[in-house]
Amino acid sequence: MGRNNRQNDKLTTKEGQKWDIWLHTQKIHGSHVLLCTDGGEPDEQSLHEAAVLAAYYSQARSSTKVPVDYTPVKFVKKPAGSPPGFVNYTNYKTMSFCRSLRPTRMRSPLDERNSRGAMGFSRPFFSFPLRRR
Repeated sequence: MGRNNRQNDKLTTKEGQKWDIWLHTQKIHGSHVLLCTDGGEPDEQSLHEAAVLAAYYSQARSSTKVPVDYTPVKFVKKPAGSPPGFVNYTNYKTMSFCRSLRPTRMRSPLDERNSRGAMGFSRPFFSFPLRRR
């Protein structure tokens, strides 16, 4: 997950594989989120959790209804000469949800002591900071 324009740019254009799922709030500034699929279909729960992260880390955090667009990375393009983090995307679907946008479980795969990362993937499943209770 990108936390600023440069991180969004790097995540989307350099780290994302064409089959990974890219998520972003619709028409609202916010973080780009990648759901690493390694070529498989993501399950509904993983897609929903990634969408919650995209909504939570956006300017719509306090809104009651937040639309989140998602599409495979191969449909996300960065126009030549555009500023960092700016992309155009096609072939997307939108999911909306109401309130309760606080992610329920936040754990960084970077905190794992094994080399495989979260869920056994060789690349991070999500990249976000560990929330201390």
